[in-house]
Amino acid sequence: MNDKSDFVCSFCSRILINPVSLPCGDSICEYHLNEANVLKDNSIKCMVSTCKRKFNLDSNVFIPNKTVKSLLDKETFLSDEEKSLKKCMQELLKKLDTLSDEYRQSKSNFKTLCHDRFQEVYHRMDIHRQNLKDLIDEIFYVMMRETNDIEISYSNNLFKRLEATEFLTASHYKNRANRIENLKSAFRDVNVDLKWLREQREQHEKAIALIEQQLNEMSQAEENLNEIIFKPNLSLDKDSFGLLDFPRGVKIVSSSQSMKYTFFVFF
Repeated sequence: MNDKSDFVCSFCSRILINPVSLPCGDSICEYHLNEANVLKDNSIKCMVSTCKRKFNLDSNVFIPNKTVKSLLDKETFLSDEEKSLKKCMQELLKKLDTLSDEYRQSKSNFKTLCHDRFQEVYHRMDIHRQNLKDLIDEIFYVMMRETNDIEISYSNNLFKRLEATEFLTASHYKNRANRIENLKSAFRDVNVDLKWLREQREQHEKAIALIEQQLNEMSQAEENLNEIIFKPNLSLDKDSFGLLDFPRGVKIVSSSQSMKYTFFVFF
């Protein structure tokens, strides 16, 4: 492996990006030539202690250092552990991006699915109401209101348990570009902070595990939605309209004996 000092910019003292050679033989990052203070002075100074020469932008040619660029592209200046950590972090960031997108899409789909499913329940209620209109209109409207409350409770209970993930994905979306740039910047430092990188890796792994867990929970909740049905009372009892039936593994939270129907919601 080459010494890292061979790849340090003589202007900013960090690992080179798109290196160009100064007339003195030292190399700098190409973007320094377009920095405001350099353009204002129309010259750039080599900061190597043994050089300190200043070069006019108009009267000098700054040639790209293809040899150093090739070695930089191959990351020969990184140790095996640094390469491994960088690759691992890049993969974790990519996976975190994918899972964040999947989480947001899954949440959006779940809201739509939940709404559509209850709309189907309402529709079946309405058909039954038409058949028994004069007999059970009052019961129907009470059940509609309570069913709406249960729909809100049903979805809110799930989303309340997902609040930590909501904050996590929102934070990742907000800082996605910064995270990527910070990772690139970290590996440009001559003395890479491996401890910080290991901590970042652990945080990303925990975040991914949490999102995967919450995605599985939403997937299970979607399956349970398909088991929610409205069962009309076919006996045409004047005091009974029907039953809103939920899947196994749920808990009763309210009921109306006078109306003879029961509601359930997930805990």
